[in-house]
Amino acid sequence: MEKFIRAQFDAKNRTMRAWTERNCVEFWTYTQEEYDEYVTYDHLLEYISGATECPEDFASYEEWADFLWAYDHPEEILMDFSYCCQWEDICRLAGVDPNELPYGSCCAIGPANWFAA
Repeated sequence: MEKFIRAQFDAKNRTMRAWTERNCVEFWTYTQEEYDEYVTYDHLLEYISGATECPEDFASYEEWADFLWAYDHPEEILMDFSYCCQWEDICRLAGVDPNELPYGSCCAIGPANWFAA
């Protein structure tokens, strides 16, 4: 995994941008409270109902949501934690306390000059 060399937090839009030598990655950011409000059974059900077809193994979206909620990691369906191992480093590069924004969900990746600041 490439090392991040710079990061910038946009407080108005609640996004974080982080750069490596080659790429720029953008994240939606979440406080613990926002994460707890976002990662819910109802939101999971809404998300899978609108995002994909119900698998044949399940009679309904509700049955599928029940399974995902009980046996899987629903937060990994609702959020992209691709860079979770580097999140604290990204926050520090941006001058943000990782305890105040403990979650970042990757929402876009582009070349390093993308979103140049």
